[in-house]
Amino acid sequence: MSRFLSDSSADKLLVYSLVAWAISSVVPAIGMLMQFPVIAYLTWKADIKGIPALLLLMLGRSNIRYFAVGGQVVLRLGITISPVTFFTIVAFFVVIKNVILRKYDGGSLAFIFVWALSGIPAWIMSYDAKAWGLSGYWANPILDFLIPSVYFWGLAVASSYEFGKEYFAKRLALVLIMIETLQCVRIVNVFTFSVSGLIISLGCYFMRKRQRFGNAWKFLSCAGVIISLLLLTFGRRIGLEAEGGSISVASADEYGSTFSRMGVYALVIIFLFWFRHHFFLNRYLPILMVVANLAFVNYAVNTQTNEGTRRDVTFQYETLKERINAKLFGDRASVWAMGWEEMRTPPYFIKDLRAFLSFDEKTGYRFRVLPHNQFLTLLGRHGWWLGLTLAIFIIWIWIRAMKAVYYCMDDPFLYTVFVPTGLAVYAVVGTTGQSVVSSALWSNSLACIIMPAIVYGVWRGQRKIGVVK
Repeated sequence: MSRFLSDSSADKLLVYSLVAWAISSVVPAIGMLMQFPVIAYLTWKADIKGIPALLLLMLGRSNIRYFAVGGQVVLRLGITISPVTFFTIVAFFVVIKNVILRKYDGGSLAFIFVWALSGIPAWIMSYDAKAWGLSGYWANPILDFLIPSVYFWGLAVASSYEFGKEYFAKRLALVLIMIETLQCVRIVNVFTFSVSGLIISLGCYFMRKRQRFGNAWKFLSCAGVIISLLLLTFGRRIGLEAEGGSISVASADEYGSTFSRMGVYALVIIFLFWFRHHFFLNRYLPILMVVANLAFVNYAVNTQTNEGTRRDVTFQYETLKERINAKLFGDRASVWAMGWEEMRTPPYFIKDLRAFLSFDEKTGYRFRVLPHNQFLTLLGRHGWWLGLTLAIFIIWIWIRAMKAVYYCMDDPFLYTVFVPTGLAVYAVVGTTGQSVVSSALWSNSLACIIMPAIVYGVWRGQRKIGVVK
């Protein structure tokens, strides 16, 4: 059997994945039986050509608006098994295999040791939650502990980069543009911050390499950028119409997107020009973004908790300034303050999940509002052991990626597609949204964890054979 997937085999798997998603939307039981074996195969194969198919395999009934009322269908096998959960678990076994075979560098092995120790608080939190009968939630700490598996899986994927990068670029563009188009016409609903940014990045790459890809891909990339702009401009309105409107949203806010999505979109465009000219400073961007994150949150919280600086806000806003004030000082400042208090409330190192859940007689247990900041979420909800490990993890992988891409500026695919969107999500969504430490490919994992892993893995491979320093 070939080490890498051929183009024809990858295309067959891509078509199969699309069919499996369609069947899963109508008959979830049969569809999931079709999805899981292929997810296991592609994850174990760790081939970059299989990622577009994996993206489709992550979708299900809840992503079709017509069926979304019924919610996501999952398997209950002791823990709740969804396609995303299954992918993460298989990736964990790939990591164990590669550790045994000594396929990781010294820095990766050192972090794997630190990461393994954080399994202790994860297991304790899950064990206590199960003892208290928190069905549907007790396994969350263990599943969150497994998230770094996706990064180390991405390092394995890097070995297939040179063999499959052109196929990956084309098929990824097709899948993402298809999803954005279906979202525009209100057929599909996918929770994502990264798709529009990736489409812009791919469009920029195709335009730059238009002689290599031809006019067809040039046209497709332009169409994809237009669709992403339409979704950014009218996506909120489309969502409101699909949900029957929302009385909490002012009429002036029915168009446009959330600040997080607009911020990601703008920052991706800036990065597409930035990375070609500021090679040295690029290496320090992940640290500078952490400093900006903490300073911004500190400013907003202190402003609203101080009597002398507190701002009066109204949610019946009409102007952009009123909308910004309502979102920052009326919304985010309060949840950030809540996250800060959660972080300072004992127990510090091993948290109790019951502290973050509320019970309703009709709906059962539900998580309260998240702190909407990646570091407050990780430290407040996971404690100072597991949470700090995951917080260091997301900073560490981006420091590695920016160092690696600094030495790979002869490959525009890496710094045009693999870096801008993930770093923008890490900066913007990590500050005002939620933790980007996730194993969900569509929302954060592909752009924020797998792509930086591939960048670092490519650099390590080239350095090993003496191509770069």
